[in-house]
Amino acid sequence: MKNKKIVSDEFPATEKCQQARKKSLDAIIQKKQKAALPLHDNTVLDYKTSHRNLIDYMRNGYVYGKVIYEKRAAIDFIHQEVNTGYETITGLKNVIGKKISEIFPDINKTQSKFLEKHFRVAETGIPDRFEIYIEHLKKWFDVSVYCPQKGYFVSMFDEVTERKYYEFLLTFRLRILQMAECSSVEQLLQTTLDEAEQITQSRIGFAFFVAKDQMSLSLQSVSTNTEKVICPGKEKRKHIPLDKSGIWADAIREQRAVMNNYEPAIKHYMGMAKECETELIRELVVPVIRNDRIVATMGVGNKPEPYDGNDVRWVTILANLTWDIVAKKIAEEEREKLQQQLQQSQKMEMVGQLAAGMAHEINNPLNFIAINFANIREITSDLRIILTEYKIVTQKFEDGTLSPLDVQKLRKRESELNVEMLIDDIPEIIVESQRGFERITAVINSMRNLSHRYAIDKKIPFDINQGIIDTLTIARHEYSSCADIKTTLGELPLIACNPEQINQVFLNLIINSVHAIQSQKRHANGTITIQTWFDSSNVYCSIADDGPGIPEAIQKDIFNPFFTTKNSRNGTGLGLSISWDIIVVTHKGTLAFTTPAEGGTIFTLSLPRTNDD
Repeated sequence: MKNKKIVSDEFPATEKCQQARKKSLDAIIQKKQKAALPLHDNTVLDYKTSHRNLIDYMRNGYVYGKVIYEKRAAIDFIHQEVNTGYETITGLKNVIGKKISEIFPDINKTQSKFLEKHFRVAETGIPDRFEIYIEHLKKWFDVSVYCPQKGYFVSMFDEVTERKYYEFLLTFRLRILQMAECSSVEQLLQTTLDEAEQITQSRIGFAFFVAKDQMSLSLQSVSTNTEKVICPGKEKRKHIPLDKSGIWADAIREQRAVMNNYEPAIKHYMGMAKECETELIRELVVPVIRNDRIVATMGVGNKPEPYDGNDVRWVTILANLTWDIVAKKIAEEEREKLQQQLQQSQKMEMVGQLAAGMAHEINNPLNFIAINFANIREITSDLRIILTEYKIVTQKFEDGTLSPLDVQKLRKRESELNVEMLIDDIPEIIVESQRGFERITAVINSMRNLSHRYAIDKKIPFDINQGIIDTLTIARHEYSSCADIKTTLGELPLIACNPEQINQVFLNLIINSVHAIQSQKRHANGTITIQTWFDSSNVYCSIADDGPGIPEAIQKDIFNPFFTTKNSRNGTGLGLSISWDIIVVTHKGTLAFTTPAEGGTIFTLSLPRTNDD
C-alpha cells in the first residue's frame, strides 16, 4: 500500500486538498509565464497597426459604429471608424465622428430598414447579412453586420449593383419570353418601357418603329404611366416625319443614344400630341440597330435628375433585349398571317375545283323537284276536273234529277284521268321532293360549315366525324363517278381544334385520293376507306385509297410547299404542305402516310385530346 499512488479521480478530495492543488497549479503557471517572452507595449501597437492596415487593404467597405439612444430607443449612429474601401465604394469622405443623419438627413424615412437591421444587431448581438438598395447612393449593397460589444456594430459591405441589375435583366428576359406566347407586340413594348422608367426613375416612355427608308417613325407603344396619366388615348402607329421628331431624329441620323437634359418645353420632340398633359423637361432616346439600320427607338423622359451614361446603358440593354424577342414575335405573326393567306388561297382553290360539282349536287335535286312540281301541277289540274264532275253529280243527286247516264259519264271521266294513280302519286312526289330539299339543305349546310371563318388561333370543341360527313357531302360529285366510299366512324370525344382548318385537311386528303384513283383511268370504281378511332391521348383518322401509291423517290418531298405531280388544273402543290402545318404545327398532332405493298396510300392523322393552346 505504501507504493500505491493516490489519484484524485479515485477518491474525493477535501477542501484543504483542493486549495493546495490550486496553489500548486498557480505556481506552475507563474513559472511558465516568467519563462515566456515579455509582451511589450510596442507589440500591442504593432498589432493594432497591422489590424488597421488589413482593414484598409480590404476591398470591402468597413464601418465601426456606435448606436445613439434616446429614451432607450436607438435613433442614430456615429461613425467611429471607416476604411478606405468605405470611401471608395460610397464616395463619402470625412465621415468619422459624424452621425449617419448628418450625412443623410432623411435616412429615418428613406432607409428605415437599413437602420433597423444595424440597431438590432448592436442590441441583440445576433449577426445579420442582407442586401439593400441605398436610395441616396443609387447603389445596391451586400452587408454583413456583427456586434463587438453591446451598443456597437461592425458593418462590412460590398457594392453589388451590377450583379443586381444583371439578375434583374435575367428575370426581365424570362418574363418577356413567357409573355411573348400570349401578349401582343404593343404589350411587350409597354412592359419594357415600364421597366425602363423604373430603372431610370423616369415618368414617361415611348417606343417607335422606324420606317425602312429611315424617313419616318410610327408610335407603337407607350408606358403604362404615359397611357393612363399623361397621354390618354394617344394615337398609335401614326407616322411622324423625321424632320418633326427632334432628338429622335438625331438618334436615327447619328445612330447613337441622345440625351437632352437642359432644354425645357420640348413636347414635339417625342411626337407628343397636344392632348398630352405634361411638359417634357428631359429625355433620353436610344436607337435599336440591326444590320446597320435603325429598326426602332425607345425613349424615356422627365427624370428628376439629369440622365447619364448609366441610364443610356440600361435603356439600351432593355431595348435591345426586348427587340430580339419582339422581332421574333413580329416574324411569327407575319408567318401566321402568310400561312393564313395561303390556307385561304388553297381553300378557295379547292372550292373553285369543287364549284361545278357542288352546283351539280344542288342542280340535280333542284331539277328533280322542278319536275315533281310540274307533275303536281298536272295532277292538280286533273283533280280539279274530276272534282267539278263530282260536284255536278252530287247536285243532281240532291235535286233528284241524277240519272244512270250521269253516273256512267262520271265513271268514264275517272277512268280517263286515272284518279287512283293520281291519288297514289301525290305522297310519293311529296316524299321525293322532300328528299331533294334535304339533299340541298345538306349541301348548303356542309358548304357553310366548311366555309365558316374562324380566327387562325381559335379552337372550339368539335366532332371530327361531322367534319368528315360534311366534307364527303361537298366532294360527292368528285368521287361519285370514280370511287366508292367506305366509312367506319367510331364514336369519338369532342376535341379542341379549329374546325375550318381540320375540314380543310379532310378535303385535301379526300380529293388527293380521288385524283390518285382517277390517274389510273380504270373502268371500275376504286375505293376510299375512312376510319376514325381514339385512345386515351389522341383522336385518329385514316384516309386510305387503292390508287397507285406514292413513289419512293418523291416521298420525302410530298409535304414541301408547291411540290406536286398533278397538272396545274388539279392543284398548286399546297394541299399537303398546308395540311402538315395545320395538323402538326398548329394543333400539335401528327400526320404520316404509308404505301402498302399491295398498292394505294394511307394517310393517318392524330389530334391530341387535350390541347393546352
